[in-house]
Parts: sequence; C-alpha cells; structure tokens
Amino acid sequence: MKRFAADTGWVLSLSLLAGAAAILAVAAIAPLVPAVQVHAPWISHEVDYAAGLVGALIIGSFLLASPVCDRDSRALCLVWLIKAGVALGPMLYYEAHYAFLDAFTYHEDARRQQYLLQDAGWGRGTENLTLFLQGLYLVLPESYHLAKVIFAFIGLIGIYLAYRGAQAAWGGGSVGPLYVMGLFPGLLFWSSILGKEAPMILAAGLVVYGAGNFRRAHHRLRGVYTVLLGLVLAATLRIWMMYLLVAAFLVFVLLERSIGRASRFAAAGLVLALAFLFREPAADLLALDRGDVVAHLGSLSSAWAEGGSAQEPPAFDRYADVIAFVPVGGFTALFRPLPGEIASIFGLFAGIESLALFGIACVALFRLDRRVVRDALFVALVLLVAMWAVVYGVVSYQNLGTAARFRAQILPVLLLASMFPWWRSPLRARLFRVVPLDKATLRARRRDASGSSAGRGEKV
Repeated sequence: MKRFAADTGWVLSLSLLAGAAAILAVAAIAPLVPAVQVHAPWISHEVDYAAGLVGALIIGSFLLASPVCDRDSRALCLVWLIKAGVALGPMLYYEAHYAFLDAFTYHEDARRQQYLLQDAGWGRGTENLTLFLQGLYLVLPESYHLAKVIFAFIGLIGIYLAYRGAQAAWGGGSVGPLYVMGLFPGLLFWSSILGKEAPMILAAGLVVYGAGNFRRAHHRLRGVYTVLLGLVLAATLRIWMMYLLVAAFLVFVLLERSIGRASRFAAAGLVLALAFLFREPAADLLALDRGDVVAHLGSLSSAWAEGGSAQEPPAFDRYADVIAFVPVGGFTALFRPLPGEIASIFGLFAGIESLALFGIACVALFRLDRRVVRDALFVALVLLVAMWAVVYGVVSYQNLGTAARFRAQILPVLLLASMFPWWRSPLRARLFRVVPLDKATLRARRRDASGSSAGRGEKV
C-alpha cells in the first residue's frame, strides 16, 4: 500500500509538472508553429503539431507502464518529458530558422511516395529512411511533428540500451549515467530530430547492450543476437558504421577473458560472417575499387564544404597529407565547433557543448587507472570512438555545423567511455578482486584460519 501511494505520488507530481510546463510552452511557442518551414504539414501546421503533442503523451503513458524497474521508469519518464519538450518546443526555433532541412525532405518525400521498395538497399540511408516513413504514414497520420516525436523515442531507446549494456558489464545501480546521456545537450537535441541520428544511436545502443550482456552466462545468446540486430540496422543506414561496430565488438570479444574460448570464437564467427555478407554493397557504395584513394577522399571532403559554417577543405595530394590530417580531423569530429567558430546562436550553444565535452574527456583521461584499462568493453568503446573520429574527420572538418550533428551518433559511446572512471566502485572490486569486509568478518576468518588443521591462512 505504501509503495502504491509512493508511486501514485511521483506520477501525480510528474503529471502536474508536465501540465504546467505544457501550458507555459504553448503560450511561448504557439506563434512558432506556423513558422516551421515544412511544406507538407498534415491538414494544417496547427493540426500537425497537435498530432505530435498527442503522440508524445501516448509515449509518456507507455513509459509509465513499461516493464522496467521503478527507478529506471522514473528516470525514463523524466528524460522523456524533457526530450519531448525539446522536440516540440525549442526545436521549433531551429526549424523556423532554416528553409531547408534534411528532416523536411524526408517527410515531404515520404508524403509524395518518392521511393519504391526496389529503391531500398544496404547502405542507402536516405531511401531506406524515407521508405520507413512511408510505411509509418500508412498506419499513422502523415504528421511531421508526430514522426519527429517517434524518432525522439527511438533515440531514447538507443540511449537507454547503451546505459543498460554498460550497467550489465560494469555493475552499479545508479541512474546518474542515464541522466547524463539522456540530457546531454547535443544528444538531447540531435537524437530528437527527424533524421538518421536517432536510428544510428539505436544501432550503437543495441551493440553496446549486446556486448554488456555477452559477459553474463544466462544472457550470452541474447547478447549476440542483439549485436547482430544492431549491425543490421547500421548497415541499412550507414554501412561504414556497421564495419566500425564490427571491429569494436571483435576487439571486445577477443579481450574478454572471463568468457570461454568457444563462446568467444562462435560470436566472432557470426559477426565476421555478417560483415562478409555485406562486402559487395559496401564496396559499391564506398567506391573501394577506385584506383586513386587520395583523390576520392579529397572529393568526398569537398562535397561538404558548403553552408554558413563551412570552411576551406583540406588538400589531399598524397598519402602523407591524409596521415598528417588524421589528428586534426579527428579532433574536429569530436570536439568542434569551439566557442566563436560559428557566428550564430546555434553555433554558440554547439561551441559551449564541445568545450564541455572536451573538458569531460580530459578529466576522464587523467583519472584513468592503468589497471582499469584492462576492461574489454572500455577498450572497445575507446577504439570505436577513435575509429569513428578518423573516418568522420574527413567530412566534418570543412563544415562545423555538420560536425556537431554527425557527432550525435557516437556521443552515447563517448560519454560512456568518459564516465568509466567514475563508475560505481563494485567494478573496481570485481576487477582487482578486492572483497570489502568489516572488522568482525576479518577477525572471524582469521580465527577459522588459525584453527584449521591444514594450517593454511586465507588471504583476504
């Protein structure tokens, strides 16, 4: 009875808070609703927005009844309240500011039935995403804001799966990491927009969740299947990301000594077989058969040098230029734009976030213990971030606005790796085989050891 009263109390408090926030938000953003520059709203801009609001409330109700523990349910509801508020509130300023956004194109092409099923294919992210929206619009209203809310929910699922995967691998019961990931500004914003970011976050979350559960004997098979599902999802949108995730998972499997050799080799074999199946579409999409790789990288880099936040692309004339550019491009992909590099309010916010992220990563680096670095999942996450930075540095350097958006797909992984030194102490006890005992237990064990007929003392 007391538990029911407590649950009812926090639900009522959250509902009152959401109601008050909704009243204030409607008064503040009502003029912006018709200013959103999407050209194909459902019936009207106001009705389209109302559909998104109703969808957010339905998803919130689902989270209240979701089959997770009470602690996680409360955290998810709070994060969703803020996340849906951002998608239906401050994001309107962003959508009203720009006449052309990829999100508008996805929605408008889906309403016009731009693509057919034969246009789908591995690595064809734009076609596959638009076809998914077309299917969604067959059963739901053709509302831009409703689709945006659904994608925000997909992003939240990806963040939560990444958190649960790290929790399964590293232990601990705090929901603090979930709040940090779910409410980190760039991740909060870009995982709530209609685009490829949210599904890619879900793909990465599935792989992290599967890797974390692979350590647990009773969930090992489920962990492998989850990893495979994440890899397939990544291959439908950005096939190169699938290969980065494959490499990171293989490193995790090979370094994880707590699992039997047969299980590790079987998991590695399944992942490698999946990667082998996608070799031909990957080669066609990435133009791996081109002779001049340096020229291909130069043309790829120049293709993104446009827009208000564009800058001069790097010049690649030889392999030495590409190698010398890797540190600069990697830093740009992860920690730029910095404050003052983009002269707009959105650029200012992105710069502050980049500076904060760089500070968090530096502090985490200095707090690392050499013995903790032995953790296989931590090594795999760091390797995934490093590989992603090398790959995306080529397309992020010359467009800092695009860099801030691209970074969202790797942010859950980067934040998990940065939070590792602060993770709950039971991890250290398990890694270093330290068993914290009170004085009474220590004295009892010493008495038992001294009275043993074998005369052998137990080391604690």
